[in-house]
Amino acid sequence: MKYLLIAFVITISSAFTLVVTTNHVETFSIDAEKSKVFWTGTRISGSHSGTINIKKGTVSIQHNVVVSANIIIDMTTIEEGKNNERLEGHLRSDDFFNIKEFPEASLITKKFVPIKDAGVGENNYEVTADLTIRGLTSEIKFPVSIYQSKGIWVMEGSLIFDRSKYNIRFGSTSFFEGLGDKAISNDVVLRFSVITHKTLVEENNSEN
Repeated sequence: MKYLLIAFVITISSAFTLVVTTNHVETFSIDAEKSKVFWTGTRISGSHSGTINIKKGTVSIQHNVVVSANIIIDMTTIEEGKNNERLEGHLRSDDFFNIKEFPEASLITKKFVPIKDAGVGENNYEVTADLTIRGLTSEIKFPVSIYQSKGIWVMEGSLIFDRSKYNIRFGSTSFFEGLGDKAISNDVVLRFSVITHKTLVEENNSEN
């Protein structure tokens, strides 16, 4: 009976250890200086593009796979590629992103689904996330390429969001008629390269 009890305790201990290992998650901070975000907006007469900075964020890894990413965007850093100060001021105003009231935007991932038969260098995950701009949140889906290089995790890709879902009305045919060639597309393209630090910032168990 004594030996049976010992065997039972060992079995339970082994099972518990297995659960802890299975649920182990490592979290890395995003390197805001090395990460890049590029935006493009279009209208009938042409387009504008520029950059915007990531303020901070984290990427969580489980079994050598990215399981979540939380990214904060510093909306006050939005710039136009040709240093068009008038346009930059307009983008920061209430007509567009209203950075005084909403200085940050966020992208919080909800799900990563592997893309079958993705080759090296190709998009290998379909991401579902909540994008929050001007205090309004809408779900968005987009493909990404995720890989690890020299201890650093990299997430690259592009997404398109509909600005009308975030109450950005200026020049939008969703809100105004008769705009003609002054209409501005609701679709805004973001191309990004998110890079983590090598240093592990948090270790946790999903059960805690």
